[in-house]
Amino acid sequence: PGLLAGPFIGALADRKSPALVLLCGAFARFVTSLGLAFAPNEGVFAVWVFAKGVSNLGTIPAEQIVIRRLLSDAQIVSTVALTSIVDQCTKILSPLLGAALSFALHSQGGFALTAILAVFSMGCAIGVAGAVGWRHSNESHRPRYPDFALFWRLIVERPALASALGLVVTFSAILGLYDSLVVVLLRDHGQPASSFGSIVSCTALGAIGCGVFLKNILTHVS
Repeated sequence: PGLLAGPFIGALADRKSPALVLLCGAFARFVTSLGLAFAPNEGVFAVWVFAKGVSNLGTIPAEQIVIRRLLSDAQIVSTVALTSIVDQCTKILSPLLGAALSFALHSQGGFALTAILAVFSMGCAIGVAGAVGWRHSNESHRPRYPDFALFWRLIVERPALASALGLVVTFSAILGLYDSLVVVLLRDHGQPASSFGSIVSCTALGAIGCGVFLKNILTHVS
């Protein structure tokens, strides 16, 4: 869904209010979490997984727009580093909490917690709207659809931008293949489902260490 619908859903955060996109995304995650929790069979579960992937597409662009509007350049650097650390800490705790809920309830019971968190995030989105508003101030002057011709022209005229984009796409492909291959490898070796959560936690620990120490290391090197 990210490849097909991402450019269009992400552009809504730029054309409309990012708070509105955040609110709609949170509500969609609430609905899809309930759908996952009560899916009667694997086919319906897969449909809700796809829907949940779509519901996440507008969140990151909207967050980036909100950060740019509310913070200065210096504050953005510190905020991004702190947000990354918090995000990775969540990835460490989430598998543990999800496993506990699976034992206490049933295999799909953890999605009830994500539904509750989605309700909380809806409240946060309403709070963001108080700072940035529900409508974009320059909405009427913005293009209705993504300008792919402009994007291609920028890529052709700026080789450095093309290289950076290629790097991002390559890393995304590596991460996407990594998760799929690890799941297959764990299955072939007869590892329990909790093994993947342990791997995610270890990866998050590495990301936290990078976020904490890399800035200081680069400062000393430069």
